[in-house]
Amino acid sequence: MFGHNKNKKIKSKIQTKNNEGDNVVFHTMRDDLKAMDGKIVLNEKESDEDAKEAELKKENERVSPFSGNVFKKPDATAVPPSPLYNKPSIETRTADAKSLESSTLPKNHKALKNKEKKTILSFLMPVIIILIIVSVALGSYLLWKTGNTVETAVAPPTEIPTEEPKPTETPIEKYSSENPNYLSIDTESATSEDISQLLIQTASEIKEFKSDEPFEFIVTDANNNPLSFSIFAYLSKINLSSETLNSLGESFSLYFYTDNENVRLGIAVDIQDTEAIVSEMSGEESVLVSGLQPLFLDDSFSETGKTFNTGQYKNFQIRYINLNEENTLSVDYSIVENQLAIGTSKNTTRAIIDRVEAEQSENSTADEDIDVDIEL
Repeated sequence: MFGHNKNKKIKSKIQTKNNEGDNVVFHTMRDDLKAMDGKIVLNEKESDEDAKEAELKKENERVSPFSGNVFKKPDATAVPPSPLYNKPSIETRTADAKSLESSTLPKNHKALKNKEKKTILSFLMPVIIILIIVSVALGSYLLWKTGNTVETAVAPPTEIPTEEPKPTETPIEKYSSENPNYLSIDTESATSEDISQLLIQTASEIKEFKSDEPFEFIVTDANNNPLSFSIFAYLSKINLSSETLNSLGESFSLYFYTDNENVRLGIAVDIQDTEAIVSEMSGEESVLVSGLQPLFLDDSFSETGKTFNTGQYKNFQIRYINLNEENTLSVDYSIVENQLAIGTSKNTTRAIIDRVEAEQSENSTADEDIDVDIEL
C-alpha cells in the first residue's frame, strides 16, 4: 500500500519534470542510499538544473503581463554563470576591481591628486619667483655694465645750413700785457743763435694777441734768477762799448710791440750815470745800428748812410735813424728819467716811453704814500 503510493509520487514527479523542461533527470532511491553510504556525491548537474528551473520561474513571473513588472527576457544563448562555488572568473574580478576603484576610490584618489598638485605648486612657486628675480637682476646688471640701451632714434628734420659769421678766436692768454712776463735762457748752453730764435718765436706768439700794448719780459736764467744786462748783451752779441755798459745798470726789460702788424723789439735799461750815458750814446751812434743787430728779429734792412736825427715826444728828446723807405724800421733811443729806452721803430720807442713813465709815476706815488704814513 505505502509502496504503491510512493511509487506513484515518484512517477508524478518524473512526469512533472518531463512536462516542464526538456532535460529529464531520473533520481532513484538507490542513488539516495549510495549517497548516504558515502560512495558517491550527488550529481552536481541536478542541483544546477534545479537552480535554473527556479531562475526560469522567477523570470517568467517578471515578464508576466499581469504582474506589472515587465523586464527584458534574458537571451537564451547567453551562458549562465556557474553556480558551483559562485566564484567569479578573472575577467569578472578585474571588472569588479575597476568598478570598485571607480566607485569607492574616486573621492580619495582625487583628493590625493589635488594634494599632490598643491604640494608641487607650493614648491615650484618660490623657485619660479627666485628665478624671475635673478633674471631681472642679471639683466639690469648687464644693461648697466655694457651701457647698451636701445633707444629709438628719431631722425631730426633736415634743415638747410645757414652760414654764420665765425667768432674771432681769442688765443689763450699765455702772456700778459699788464704784468711782466718771464723769458728763460740757459746761460751755460745757450748761444746767440738760440737766443735769436727764442726772440723770433716769442714775437710770433705775441703777434697773435692783436694788442696795442707792449708786452714786457724779464729775462731769467735756468734757475729763474733775473739776468743782468751785461750778461744778456754778451750772450746775444749786442755790441756796446765798455764805457756805455759801465754807465748802465744791471736791471733791464725787453719789450715786444706790434707796430702795423709787424712785431718790433725794444729794451729799457737802468742808468747809473745819466750825464755819462748821454755823452757815450752820442759817441755810439756811428756803430749803434750794427751793435744792436740782435734786436731787429732777423728783419733785413740796408743802411742809408744818413745820420741820427733829433725828435720830440712829450717832454722827451728822441734820437733816431730810419732804416727803410716806409720808416717802419729804425733805431730810436731816449733817456726817460733814470732809464735808457731803445726801440727798433718810432712807435715801439714811444710805447716803451709811455710804459716806463707810467711805472715811474706809480712808484713815486707809492713813495709819497709811504712818507705820509711815516709822518703820521
